[in-house]
Amino acid sequence: ILLEQAGFKNVKVYADFEDKEPTDKSARWFFVAEK
Repeated sequence: ILLEQAGFKNVKVYADFEDKEPTDKSARWFFVAEK
């Protein structure tokens, strides 16, 4: 939500260096967005 408020769009979230959605057990979350 903060990324969208800052003007970003097409926000995608990935977990742990994989092409999967993050879970509660994911060690890292990666956000990919366009400005």
